[in-house]
Amino acid sequence: MRRALSILLLWLLAASTGLAQRVAIELITEQDTFLPNEPLHVGVRITNRSGQPVIFGQDEDWIKFSVFGQKRMPVAKAGDPAGGGIFVVPSSSRSIKWFDLAPFFEMNQIGPYNISATVKIKQWNEVVIANPPKVINVVKGVTIAEQEFGMPTPLGSTKQPELRKYVLQQVRHPNQLRLYVRVVDDTGFKIFGVTPIGGLVSFSKPEFQVDQAGQLHVLHQNGAKTFNYCITDHSGTVVSRQTHEYTNKRPVLAVDDVGRLGVQGGRRKPAQSDIPASLPPPEQSVPTNNLVLPR
Repeated sequence: MRRALSILLLWLLAASTGLAQRVAIELITEQDTFLPNEPLHVGVRITNRSGQPVIFGQDEDWIKFSVFGQKRMPVAKAGDPAGGGIFVVPSSSRSIKWFDLAPFFEMNQIGPYNISATVKIKQWNEVVIANPPKVINVVKGVTIAEQEFGMPTPLGSTKQPELRKYVLQQVRHPNQLRLYVRVVDDTGFKIFGVTPIGGLVSFSKPEFQVDQAGQLHVLHQNGAKTFNYCITDHSGTVVSRQTHEYTNKRPVLAVDDVGRLGVQGGRRKPAQSDIPASLPPPEQSVPTNNLVLPR
């Protein structure tokens, strides 16, 4: 079976060598280090040097991913991400499409993984293999805090509340120390979400507290005088993000007179990373494409 797979891969590589000189496929990520179950966004960068526009996405399976773990063992696969529809890459142009592979591959074991992809170009009846494969590392984060909480239930409900746990973890990336929120059940085995909430300075001691709605509030220092304030829900999704800065008082997590948890002291500083947005998005020039697709 392995021999047949190797022969097939060699044949595909040989068949796509000439085409790769005209259409190059590269796999990119914004980081190379991930926690188990963290969203794994892979960008497919397509460079068209063919001299004519190239159409992609005419079939839902125009791209297929494969992941190999240690000893080149294939990783269990639950399917492929949706293709995203038809798009055109003009000649002498480049386009990037992003896919989250975490829901489709079981990359939970610590260690390196090789991600590869094959791209089908229907108009030429050709297949291109991404070159080189993308190598990422799955690492174990350092747990710095845990907080158990009960899921909110309707008033008067006789159902026993479901218990979950927020886990704060930090991971050292090559150029940054980053903070994550992991949401698990009370046993720690079932994972509801793993979310990066921002970089932090090495001497930062994050403050965290669960509010009456069961949401986690985290305040941590991410710069010389700036602090990142995030609120995540029961699945680990960031529902609010703000930047606060040190003034005559240091920002701290506190409860106000009416019982609302939030930041007191310091001063809020609007930033592009805010959720919900507090600043207009930066201006971007969008190229036009008047190519009429064949029916």
